[in-house]
Amino acid sequence: MTEFLKRLLKTPQGAIGFLIVLLVLIVVAFGPIIATHDPEKMSILFRYKAPSASFWLGTDQYGRDIFSRLMIGARAPSSWQCWPPSPER
Repeated sequence: MTEFLKRLLKTPQGAIGFLIVLLVLIVVAFGPIIATHDPEKMSILFRYKAPSASFWLGTDQYGRDIFSRLMIGARAPSSWQCWPPSPER
């Protein structure tokens, strides 16, 4: 395993790819903790808000926090990638 990491991190492409995968894993593991608001909570008062200290990526047409929705939404596809494919018979 260490030989694999040494070879991977030797090239810039490998290092960048490793950092991207590491970032996705951190988001998957700590997404609910990092999320600043409830991703399903709607508020007409906060529709289409620009990015700010309160809403890091702004809000959508229903007033939901986009950053929180991305943090929670990244978990489902990432968990699917962990399952091995079922063998065909």
